[in-house]
Amino acid sequence: MLRRARAALDDGYDAIKVDPLEIDRNGDDCVFQNRNRNYSGLLLADQLKMGEARIAAMREAMGG
Repeated sequence: MLRRARAALDDGYDAIKVDPLEIDRNGDDCVFQNRNRNYSGLLLADQLKMGEARIAAMREAMGG
């Protein structure tokens, strides 16, 4: 995600739209494609922390 955010900045964009929970912590699978888990309703604290950290990293990379 961070690499894509930097690429967007290099291409002249000043905003990006992302799903910070799309990729799991290992970078392997889409979190919400795992059909064996229920992701409706409230997010887990760990998911919120992961999303927050990713957004913070992208903001820093974009200079915001």
